[in-house]
Amino acid sequence: MERRSAGTRQLALVCHDADAPVRHGWTHWVVYGIPPDASGIAAGGADGLREGVNDFGNCGWNGPMPPEGHGLHRYYFWLYALTAELDAAGPMTRANLLAAIDGRVLEQARTVGTYSR
Repeated sequence: MERRSAGTRQLALVCHDADAPVRHGWTHWVVYGIPPDASGIAAGGADGLREGVNDFGNCGWNGPMPPEGHGLHRYYFWLYALTAELDAAGPMTRANLLAAIDGRVLEQARTVGTYSR
């Protein structure tokens, strides 16, 4: 059964690898401006959505790439239902997004994928 929070104005999504061998983990994707009635993001892009700056230094999705031999990494996909639309002047980082949504989150959901090489 599908469930949507009443009052959701926008969704935001973050993919973050907390197991990366750097102090605050590694962000692979920041997406916001997702309509509340969206049922997914098309493979190969986030057309019409806002993509923030990931820890690779670019906007868009960069997939899993843990250091060889570093073991299993957990990739957290956080989806946030927001009470307001975000109006950022430029692409946001994960830290910028989390600051911008503070006090505006109706609900959040998380799923975790794993990968090693």
